[in-house]
Amino acid sequence: QAADMDSEKHESETAKELVNALKSELQRSKELQEEIDIKETRISSLESEIRDMTSTFDREKSDLQRELSMKSQLYENGLTMMHEMQQSHNEAQEILFQRIKFLEDQLEKVRTELYKAKQEAQEMLLYKAEVNDLNEALEELENEMQTAVTVALDKAYDMFGKEKKQLVEKIQNLECERQEMISSHVSELPFARQGAQPPTKASRLVCYRESKKTTWS
Repeated sequence: QAADMDSEKHESETAKELVNALKSELQRSKELQEEIDIKETRISSLESEIRDMTSTFDREKSDLQRELSMKSQLYENGLTMMHEMQQSHNEAQEILFQRIKFLEDQLEKVRTELYKAKQEAQEMLLYKAEVNDLNEALEELENEMQTAVTVALDKAYDMFGKEKKQLVEKIQNLECERQEMISSHVSELPFARQGAQPPTKASRLVCYRESKKTTWS
């Protein structure tokens, strides 16, 4: 019985440790969910930034292309102004190329950051799924632990009742033996000279009846 109780105690402590570990994982799931929300907000912000930058890029590119077209037309209007216009055209074209290169580099950086953010969000979702599985395992473990505790308590109460009944019966038997010993010794005393009567059979049956009552109860 002591070994069973030690084993049950060890199982209960192990279950508690598992419950604490799973609760820690649940807290981690909440923190991961908060990180996912932050990443999703960042993704939305980056997508909006990409749209704005793309729109600005297209608008500036269109404006610069129109400017280049106008300057090209001016070149065609006169040979005397060709050198000046060509120089202006080259400068404007260089500025355009530099601006396009800058915007393309910025756009590539934003796309790279967006890709990394999406990968991190995907990893967070995988962690969340793993934590959900752990939560289900925690619930099953708690149910099993509750069932085991209930069964253990029922067994303990049943064993206690049986042991109590056996102890009461032993006490009654000892009392009966004591009464029998007293009766046997008293019967040998000279009651006639003292004016007393030895215990009768009826009085000796009281112990037996009380013992039976205790056993039946």
